[in-house]
Amino acid sequence: MFTSHSRRLRAAYFVALLLAGAPAAHAATCGSNVGPNQNFYTVTGASSCFATGTGQINQLSDQPFGPSSPYVYLDKTGAVGDPEEGALALGDGLWSITPPSGYTSFVLLFQQSNSPREPDWAAFLLDALAGTWNITGSNGMGTFSGKTLSHAVLYGQTSHTPLPGAVVLFGSGLALLSGFFGWCRRRALPAQV
Repeated sequence: MFTSHSRRLRAAYFVALLLAGAPAAHAATCGSNVGPNQNFYTVTGASSCFATGTGQINQLSDQPFGPSSPYVYLDKTGAVGDPEEGALALGDGLWSITPPSGYTSFVLLFQQSNSPREPDWAAFLLDALAGTWNITGSNGMGTFSGKTLSHAVLYGQTSHTPLPGAVVLFGSGLALLSGFFGWCRRRALPAQV
């Protein structure tokens, strides 16, 4: 017979085995460190490079992914009064998000400090809630690291909840029943002359 203590130990051991075999977070890169005046962004916890560009991305009105993008502005590091203020935390080489409810997918944009190197910003499609970031660059004479970050911006895609098929079936069933009962009532009434 197994005691409850030994069951808990076996369960803890099983969970530890599962966690030890968990895959490491992905790493994605954007940009290039080949050639003069280039930046190379590396982010762990991201599945892919989503977009890159030049210029400053600072405000809610900036739309780096285009006006028809499903991703909406949520939070910017150091900003006050954002729609989801506090969802994004940024440290020295580290980032983390607290996912706001109603969003299923996130893009994290990193904006470098003023520099003549391109791209000025890089956005990553996230597949984790935390990770690391690094910006390296080249100046035509070699590669250097430790580029400074101006800020980061978090974007989210809302979850669209489809109308369940059961609601449609229920509504059509009610319509059929009301039609059937109406037909029965008309049929049961004697004809008036």
